[in-house]
Amino acid sequence: ETALAATALWMMKSSGVEANDPWDSIKGFRANGLSEHLVWIDDDGEPALLRVKTDGTEYLISLEPHARAATRKKDEDLIGFSFSGRFLDDTTAQITLNGSSLKTTVIPNTSRLRIWQGAQHVDVKLIDPLSGPARSSQTGGRLTAPMPGVVTLLLAEVGSDVEAGDALLVMEAMKMEHTIRAPYAGRVTQFNFAPGEQVSEGDVLADVTKQT
Repeated sequence: ETALAATALWMMKSSGVEANDPWDSIKGFRANGLSEHLVWIDDDGEPALLRVKTDGTEYLISLEPHARAATRKKDEDLIGFSFSGRFLDDTTAQITLNGSSLKTTVIPNTSRLRIWQGAQHVDVKLIDPLSGPARSSQTGGRLTAPMPGVVTLLLAEVGSDVEAGDALLVMEAMKMEHTIRAPYAGRVTQFNFAPGEQVSEGDVLADVTKQT
């Protein structure tokens, strides 16, 4: 839990990410007044989705092991807890968890975070969700799900202009990642599913108005 809390704090703290950095794939959105952010991490060789919700003071974490599996039942095997904390300097985080206050040191190294607590450390490997297999499915300007799965990331904003081939969203299906891309240049007018929602084959995921 301490390593996940430190990872979540680092994620929220990081803003000026570099190109091709796994953190660059994080997208945040708001629901019920809470800011929610997502990041993929390695969990014993399997991808897991770390969700962080915060009101700016308290943090609520949920970790979905083996989140690639579209057949995973909702809320099955979820790990969840809450904490508060902040960074005291560039690498030292103060975390209050389960009534105890502790300090950790977070050292980033390319796609990995090394988190120290005292003389012991834990490595958290970050995963780029766009590095896996990808394909797009579209009908006109309305993009559809190629098979049943779970929407995991929205990569564009409603109202934004996109070019043909630009990534719009990522979904998980049959233990593979599918990047849904714009079929042509246009404007994103709507997303019909939020991250974490199940979709069926043929469901319209987004609308793109073609440029004239």
